[in-house]
Amino acid sequence: VGLWMASMLYPIVLEDHGVNASDEYFLMLQWAAIEPVAIVTVMFLMGQSWATRRSFIAYLAVSAAVGAVLAAIFIDSGLLWVHITQILLRLVAVCPYELFYIYAAELLPTSHRNQGVSFGNSITKFMAVIVPLVFIPVYRLNHAAPYLIVAFTTTAAAGIMFMVAPDV
Repeated sequence: VGLWMASMLYPIVLEDHGVNASDEYFLMLQWAAIEPVAIVTVMFLMGQSWATRRSFIAYLAVSAAVGAVLAAIFIDSGLLWVHITQILLRLVAVCPYELFYIYAAELLPTSHRNQGVSFGNSITKFMAVIVPLVFIPVYRLNHAAPYLIVAFTTTAAAGIMFMVAPDV
């Protein structure tokens, strides 16, 4: 959901701010360049002594919720603030996806790993189809609403996962 918000909703937000196509392309290049930073961030965090699944869930959930709330607050505050909050959201949306592959390779045997990664990818594809049908109309009604929905659902899902995930 977070990755979709960062990739599908951002061009719509830029169009609503009156950004022309060439400037939109330049801003999207900057926005896409954050992915290597996310990969380096995950690799750095994995090397820390406090790095457990539970701590990653807490860290990334708080980051995503804070980023989504900031995006909701600054959505109508001008292009600079929108761009900064979208880059922050992109960073916290890519980190869990990268972390998924690292943990699957380290913790699961090959047969389970293949099934788990396939299932996870299937769910992301399914959500990529469903989420635009929900968030685009919601964004048209209230520009901040999709970000607040992501903040709430991220916090709720992280709370559940934090309670049930073993501390590894």
